Amino acid sequence: MPVMRLHALLMSITAFAAIGCDQQDPGLPSGASGSLAGSTGAAGLATGAAGSGAGRPAIGAAGAAALGGRGGTPSVGTAGAGGSAAVGEQPGAAGAAAGASAGAAGAAPAPSGEGSLFPIKTGNSWSFRTTKGSEIGNKTQTVGALEMVGGTGPKSATMAFKMVTTKDDAMDKTESWQMELEGKIVRYRELAYAPSGGAVELEEHWDPYKLRIDGTQLTVGSAYTETYRETKIMGGAAPVTANSMDTWKVVSVNESVTVPAGTFSAVVIEKVGGTSTKRYWFVRGIGKVKEQSGNQIEELTSYMVKP
Repeated sequence: MPVMRLHALLMSITAFAAIGCDQQDPGLPSGASGSLAGSTGAAGLATGAAGSGAGRPAIGAAGAAALGGRGGTPSVGTAGAGGSAAVGEQPGAAGAAAGASAGAAGAAPAPSGEGSLFPIKTGNSWSFRTTKGSEIGNKTQTVGALEMVGGTGPKSATMAFKMVTTKDDAMDKTESWQMELEGKIVRYRELAYAPSGGAVELEEHWDPYKLRIDGTQLTVGSAYTETYRETKIMGGAAPVTANSMDTWKVVSVNESVTVPAGTFSAVVIEKVGGTSTKRYWFVRGIGKVKEQSGNQIEELTSYMVKP
């Protein structure tokens, strides 16, 4: 009799374990598929492991993202509408990250509390669709190596990441040196090249820097001012230096925004400098997803951001 009871108990435990696996592992097959279909084999598995802390469905979303980035079915696993849209143009690793963060909550994912609003790391890149009235173009920004700023400005010996921006299939090119400084992304120097010939037509540098985004001041409704000295050198002419001031205002920290790369929950910040007003949408761990100034709009189409 004790043997029969022991046998029955073992059968019950086995059945319970099988049921538990069926209920808790819906995303695991998608995570496995993502690891095979992503641009790098480890992408799906790595994202799957990271998602396991928040529950198995996150693994499914990551797998779906990596699979979707390779032309597979974005609806695999638990990716919601936002995740499916976000990963459609992403290669495996970026798709996995996008799906895990955006897909879990569907069309309006909750804001992430982790990651920089503009993650600067060598190899990261963002592509945008640009619209100016009826004109449609493209823009790509890539983070290069960490190097000295160079030039003749006060930060010439400072180390920063060289960032290359090209517009309209490389017809318009700029290089800038940017760095994360105490929660802020700042610019020290920028070179703008002529469309033909490739000569430098404008060099700018700033003292102490020109702010790109401040991730430390994110209270809705708050406003702050950044002052700096701006030096411009036009085509090798004598430098012209003037005091400049930009006023920033936090519009929202959780606004749903839809761009070609997907639907995200963004921090929205407005900048007024001189006579121009610009509005930016930033997403933690991804970067800028939208920018608008008058009738000019930039919208994120794809990105590659390293974890």
